Amino acid sequence: MIIVVLYISVVERTKEIGILRAIGARRKDIKRIFFAEATVLGLSSGIIGVVIAAIVGLIGNNVMEKVFEAKLINVSVGYMLLGIGISVGISIVAALFPASKAAKLDPMESLRYE
Repeated sequence: MIIVVLYISVVERTKEIGILRAIGARRKDIKRIFFAEATVLGLSSGIIGVVIAAIVGLIGNNVMEKVFEAKLINVSVGYMLLGIGISVGISIVAALFPASKAAKLDPMESLRYE
């Protein structure tokens, strides 16, 4: 899904990318924009996932404590950071193709694009 979101972003912002390239932005700069977007997307989705996991873990442990007198779900800070890190890593890897596609756009063709 991250690839789809970033690819749609490239298609929708073709004219903007053309303007950036026309005023002197390098291919590296365009790639950095998309990698930054992917990082923010991965970070925010990782944080949302960690919050949901913590809530489910808390509720699940309360239910398990009452029924079986044992805590089975362990959501520690280390696992939370690992989850966020994996989310950001996957997002950055998923941004490779859309970022390179955006960087390869011809400025003149991009400005003509509607």
